[in-house]
Amino acid sequence: MADGMKTCTKCQAKLPATATFFHRDRTMKTGLKPRCKICDRVYRESKRGKEVSREASRNQRLLYPERMKAYNEVNNAIRAGKLIRPNRCGRCFRECVPEAHHENYAEECWLNVYWLCIKCHRDWHKKLKLQLRAEECCHG
Repeated sequence: MADGMKTCTKCQAKLPATATFFHRDRTMKTGLKPRCKICDRVYRESKRGKEVSREASRNQRLLYPERMKAYNEVNNAIRAGKLIRPNRCGRCFRECVPEAHHENYAEECWLNVYWLCIKCHRDWHKKLKLQLRAEECCHG
């Protein structure tokens, strides 16, 4: 990849190593997924890709049932008009369709949410994860 090109592991096409041709993946050394976007789409739309996606979703629901309940409660409240989704992020104030962030998933707190754009929501969780790691390091 020294020449700014990257080879798709599926179709073997040599493409520019940019987010235009490969999805981002910060866990990879290059910061990009090994398959090109076209091959990735073909896989996701295949029977096997759909099965893997369904299984991952099912595992998330089983691992974190309280999160799913809170998520569903917020969506039901929005549909019923009990909760109104603003048109701006509560942190950066950019106009968007914000996501509901829960501080905790106790039943009495399901509708107590912060409205954050996708970027701010990811940043919030990154910061929280770093704080938890620092506490584990210092206290454990």
